[in-house]
Amino acid sequence: MIESITAIPGPTFLVLYAGLAVLGIVAGRILARADGSTSRPMPHLSQLTPYHVAVLQGGWLSLLHTKAAAERPAGEALFGRYLDALGALVAALGSMG
Repeated sequence: MIESITAIPGPTFLVLYAGLAVLGIVAGRILARADGSTSRPMPHLSQLTPYHVAVLQGGWLSLLHTKAAAERPAGEALFGRYLDALGALVAALGSMG
């Protein structure tokens, strides 16, 4: 099998390689347009919510971080109440010993 490929003269190989590359590009463009997404307009940037931007920027994990930040009360550190509870626990354990 490999012997038949290595037996192809250089210029013939380059023509075949270029032809296969063009065929691949054309097939890729046809498949990319097959879903109909080129007929729909792009949304205007003002239509994107912070959640849309978070997903575009970093995927679902970024979306979770954005949602957690949006749920906290204004002015409160994201993990503030957990740190307060941890501080109370450490103080209680310290007073026991």
